[in-house]
Parts: sequence; C-alpha cells; structure tokens
Amino acid sequence: MAVKNRSKKREVSIADDYQFEEPQTGVRPRSKAWRWVAALILILGLWWYKTNTWPVVAVVGIRPVFRHQVNQMLFAQGGKSVVDGIVTEKLVKTELGRMNINIANDEIDKKITDIKSSLGEGADLDQLLSERGMTMENLRSQISLQLGIEKALAEQASIAAEEVDKYIKDNSAFLEGKDDAEKRMNAENQLKQQKLQTEVSSWIEGLKSKTKVWYLGIKP
Repeated sequence: MAVKNRSKKREVSIADDYQFEEPQTGVRPRSKAWRWVAALILILGLWWYKTNTWPVVAVVGIRPVFRHQVNQMLFAQGGKSVVDGIVTEKLVKTELGRMNINIANDEIDKKITDIKSSLGEGADLDQLLSERGMTMENLRSQISLQLGIEKALAEQASIAAEEVDKYIKDNSAFLEGKDDAEKRMNAENQLKQQKLQTEVSSWIEGLKSKTKVWYLGIKP
C-alpha cells in the first residue's frame, strides 16, 4: 500500500514538472521573432529618415532593384567629382568654424534678394532651383559657404585704388554703369571676384595639404 502511494506522488511530480516547462518552450521563439521584426522596422525607419529613400527602389516582376545598384551606377558616372566636392565642403566648414566665422540669416536673405533681382521680372527662383535639382535650403547652404569664404579671405582679396584705376583704363570700353562712380564700383567688384577666385583655389589646396583625407575604394 505504501508503494502505491509513492508511485502516485511520483506521477504527480513528473506531471507538474512537465506543465511548468511547457509555457517556456512556447514563448521564447515568439518573443525572439518579434524582436527581430521590431529591429528590422527600426532599421528601415532610420534608413528612410537619413536618406529619404528605401533600400529597394523598384521591382521588375518579382526581382527587386536595390538602392546600392543605382548608387554604383551613378558613382561610376561622376562619383569621384561628387566625393571631392563633399570633401572640400567639409574642409572649408571645419576651417570656418576654427576661425569663428558665422553667417547670419539676414546676410543670406540679402544675397537671395539680390539673386531674385538679377533674374528679371517674371522669373521664379524656386522653379529654377527645382529644374536644377536644388532646393532653397541647398541654395542657402551654398550662399552661407560662399559668404564665409569671402570673409575668411577678405584681406587677401582686397583691391588697391591703383589696381582699380589701371583696370578702368584698360577696360573702359567694356565697363557698364550710368556714371563714373558706378563704373568704378563695377570695376572694383570684378577685380575682387577675379582675385577671390585665385585666392580660394590656393586656400583650399592649402587646407587639403594640411588635412589627411582617406579615399576608400577610389583614387584621389
């Protein structure tokens, strides 16, 4: 009789153990699967937020066209110049920051107003930018960079009065202006732009020589 009771107790103990382990084997895989799904959704969300694109850009039948395939083709067509432009922009921004040169919004607004005035009546700046694949934000960024460079090289691009006099003498037939004062101002602006272009090229080459740039997968 005692043996029979022990047998029943043992059976109950085994059943209890089995029932206790069963929920764990069913929950873990489902929990891990949801974690992977959540991680994938997060990665796709971050990808879209950072690039405003998706990894797959088209589907031909059932075959996807991936973003990296498009990037490879575009890079082969002109990626080197794009990379060099981005590198140059970063070098210039870093140097302007080191020099504590900042451009206020009203300076950028004035430059945009000047650009709109130069386009003539009926011209739409936003439309022109759109046709070139640009936005107003892109334009403001470029203007900020340009004005920053002009401030950084203001001394090097300064023009002496003698230089203006000689330029007017040599190019008087081509200068525009309603009077001598306006012609002189236009002459000075043209000389400044010429000198600034020369100084900018030299300045950027100097920045590149002082900073090590690592090109991965392309020749500099």
